Amino acid sequence: MVDAAITAGGKVQEYLRTKARSSGRASHAKQLLEAIENAQELKCKMENVDSQVLIEEKQVAVRKGDQTAIVALVKTGEAPPKQAETMSNTEAKVLSAAPLSNEEAVWTKLVKIEYRDPKGKSRLWESAERRTRPQNSDIDGVGILAVVEKPTGPEIILQKQYRPPVDKVCVEVPAGLVDEGETAEEAAVRELKEETGYVGKVTEVTPMMFNDPGFCNTNLRMVHVTIDMNLPENQDLKPELEENEFIEVFLVPLTKLYEECKKLEAEGYAIDARVGTLAEGIEAAKQYRLRNLQSTVKFSPELRNKSNSRYPVEQEPPEIPEGTSDEEKHVEKRRDYR
Repeated sequence: MVDAAITAGGKVQEYLRTKARSSGRASHAKQLLEAIENAQELKCKMENVDSQVLIEEKQVAVRKGDQTAIVALVKTGEAPPKQAETMSNTEAKVLSAAPLSNEEAVWTKLVKIEYRDPKGKSRLWESAERRTRPQNSDIDGVGILAVVEKPTGPEIILQKQYRPPVDKVCVEVPAGLVDEGETAEEAAVRELKEETGYVGKVTEVTPMMFNDPGFCNTNLRMVHVTIDMNLPENQDLKPELEENEFIEVFLVPLTKLYEECKKLEAEGYAIDARVGTLAEGIEAAKQYRLRNLQSTVKFSPELRNKSNSRYPVEQEPPEIPEGTSDEEKHVEKRRDYR
């Protein structure tokens, strides 16, 4: 098998000779090697190449989802390596849906509210509530705006996670429920470490926000967290996911968040409102030339002292020539800040 060949070591020629002796067909061994080469789209080189390194590289390529290479490996009679589970190839899907009674529900409950409208008339409203809010807490959970500071500009930590209510993989910020006796800051640092492996420092906590006040009373605070990649604990990231959590973490430059949201939606992902709203806010800052944002955006002293061109939103835009159409102005404004 290919995995056995990986641990065997030696030159490509030695591997082929071993394969030929075990199978009785030298052509079979050559066909296998060529199939593995196709996984990384490289021309097969038969001399002066360490077989272990070569095959490991091709196995990694196959695990990344090269379907042609997988088929080629199967045709050789060899079992292809197991493809890594990612949110782009997940088989998660809704199997069934049925009404849920309050007696059976564990996490949520439906509530009938009687209220008086502005004209004094009594009315009814159907609402949903979480059952998990701690007794002494004013919020259900936290959303985390986690930023990795890089010389090329700040990048936001996002994650992909399958969500049964929409039957799609959602693009979200790290988030989670508050535990009993926990502050928003403590919950954010804990959830960030558990879901992504990153250890961060809280720089700001927002006012209380309501997710969908026409439907439920669920609320949260957004917690801003910066990540220092020089810290030892951020060198070997180890998320602490629960058995039923499947999360893929990735980073996006803040200045490209809007474009990335559009790209991901076109690929079939659902965009969480917190991510979409942040992206829209950045675009609004570009379009309307908002200035003096550095008073509310916190960067480390090292990065703040560098050229402002690293943070396009804070730039002073050039003048747009008279006679430019509105459409051209809109495009020009966005170009100024890229």
